[in-house]
Amino acid sequence: MLQTLLFLKPFILAPSTLSWSKPKICGDFVNANIKIHGRAEVVCLVSVLRSQWTKNESLPKDLVLETLVRFKQLKKWNLVSEILEWLRTQHWWHFNEMDFLMLITAHGKQGDFNKAKRVLSYMTKKGYASNMIFHTALMEAYGRGGQYNKAEAIFPKDCLGLG
Repeated sequence: MLQTLLFLKPFILAPSTLSWSKPKICGDFVNANIKIHGRAEVVCLVSVLRSQWTKNESLPKDLVLETLVRFKQLKKWNLVSEILEWLRTQHWWHFNEMDFLMLITAHGKQGDFNKAKRVLSYMTKKGYASNMIFHTALMEAYGRGGQYNKAEAIFPKDCLGLG
């Protein structure tokens, strides 16, 4: 059985050959010649999270946050939204305003304006106040979903405080 070694860069530092972390062995992969580093990293992170999910255990919060940040950097919005939707149902995770914003943004980047709008209305039902940043994310969702009139309708009344 072959295993793939992954060299994960720190999330904050600029890329350089000196900032690579120690090699990490991840899962049992048959194909050791994965040439696309980003794809191999995603496969590794997803397998780690899914192994914890199946055990119904709470995950270390730093692992979840680092994974979300990394998926966001890799523009894997489908994975970001999947993880955040799951976290929203977990009793051990305090889903806060920033989590809602990231979830609306992830749905928006995928052009799924219906889900983005549902998350925004759910957020306001839970007592969180929406602001210009949330409405900008919703505007992007409408724009990427081809609903330009709806995106334009949000801008004047919500973003400028006219409505």
